[in-house]
Amino acid sequence: MRAALIIAIGCTAVAGGVGASDVSLTSGHTVELIEVIHEDAPMVSRFRFLNEGIASQGLSFEDIEPDLHELCERYALPRLAEEQRLPEQVVISISDRILPFGEISPDATQYFDAFTIEGARCMWEQF
Repeated sequence: MRAALIIAIGCTAVAGGVGASDVSLTSGHTVELIEVIHEDAPMVSRFRFLNEGIASQGLSFEDIEPDLHELCERYALPRLAEEQRLPEQVVISISDRILPFGEISPDATQYFDAFTIEGARCMWEQF
């Protein structure tokens, strides 16, 4: 993995190589890690994933929501533990295309959810 600085104070990003971080999910979907962004104030870790088929397969948020939770508990938490990082919040997103963080595109399909960490569990956080 390679590290890169995001142009913002207190943020770092870690990007995966193409195909290097494919994750097969219980739902049968496969996602690829785009990047991880750690923000320091407040302490938030954002795990951004790619699934190019979510739009073409007509997948709704309800279809993807269990994947978001699984990615938080099965993917994000172990990596945060390895880094000895305990953020206040973890945000998991899955999109059908790679967009720079924060960029909006009306053609993109993107789903995300936020979680607080309680022990070894990701607890859904209502916006």
